[in-house]
Amino acid sequence: LVFFLMIRRPPRSTLFPYTTLFRSVEDPCVIIKKFPKRVGKRVVLNTLAKMSSGSKFFILDSHCGLTPGWDRELKKYHLKNSLLQCTLDSLRPADKEGNLVWKGKGNRYDFCFLDPNLRDKWWLSYSKKLPKSWLVTETMGITGCGFLIEKDFFYHLGGYNEDFGVYRGAEGPEWSCKVWLSGGMVLLHRNVIVAHLFKKKEPYSYSARLL
Repeated sequence: LVFFLMIRRPPRSTLFPYTTLFRSVEDPCVIIKKFPKRVGKRVVLNTLAKMSSGSKFFILDSHCGLTPGWDRELKKYHLKNSLLQCTLDSLRPADKEGNLVWKGKGNRYDFCFLDPNLRDKWWLSYSKKLPKSWLVTETMGITGCGFLIEKDFFYHLGGYNEDFGVYRGAEGPEWSCKVWLSGGMVLLHRNVIVAHLFKKKEPYSYSARLL
């Protein structure tokens, strides 16, 4: 079962007809869940988790692209009581002529750690030291934009903390701390890439006290 959800309007930098395309989807495997008012990303994802029928589900941010075969690779390497994160890339939505491309730029961001303020940071120097044969390995933190998790483990950890309300952000540090402190594992698949369309300026901030 696949869920498709449009939470908010796309950024102005992506002037493509995909919003119209998504609204016109008529596929039995696609469910569009609408909310009467803005409830926040955490409430939305918890609601969709309850609607899912599978034993695992993949949580993906909007405005992303994935490498072919991503679902088979993640299922193959996912372990019990673990969260399996994709390697991050920045998305190139279009070429210079304005033609739709929707592919990654080749900027690999894989190993993530949490600083003293529980902000996610990239440990690029560590990634360069590891052999390419290490497809799946442990990592300290995640960004939260694309990961696979068991439904039972998701609920064992309490799902997303809705006490944040409509506040957006800090999903990665929230899940990194939850998984590690519960005795689980945060894993990274280095060959499954999720290309994400980033904003020029981060629209939110948070402190360690929030978590």
